[in-house]
Amino acid sequence: MTPQPNPEAGAAVKAADRAHVFHSWSAQELIDPLAVAGAEGSYFWDYDGRRYLDFTSGLVYANIGYQHPKVVAAIQEQAARMTTFAPAFAVEARSEAARLIAERTPATWTRSSSPTAGPTRWSTPSVWRGCTPAAPRCSPPTARTTAAPSRR
Repeated sequence: MTPQPNPEAGAAVKAADRAHVFHSWSAQELIDPLAVAGAEGSYFWDYDGRRYLDFTSGLVYANIGYQHPKVVAAIQEQAARMTTFAPAFAVEARSEAARLIAERTPATWTRSSSPTAGPTRWSTPSVWRGCTPAAPRCSPPTARTTAAPSRR
């Protein structure tokens, strides 16, 4: 499905993006992101009505395509039960995903991790060096002695 062209809406999306979104791995003042109006299967389209075959597949993690009915149904089912939970707890969906990954990897790879973003070890020191007197007391002891590479 490709919607009717709407260049004004595309311009508004792009303006809001440039005003409020920090794009990782990009020189912010040099990027010119394409405003995407929608996606389905292996295709996406812009607000001018142009359709594109997406060879990036969402930067490699969405190779099944956009809005695949089985993926949408699984997300809806899981969201109705539990959307997210802290990593310190055992959760059925996370445990099952890790088991399925282990089934498909070499025998010595029995565990996997699902971090939310980036290497927390390097992020922690910036937390404890925060602006409040309580900040050092809220961070684990290793955070107080482990410096990020840029701070060594």
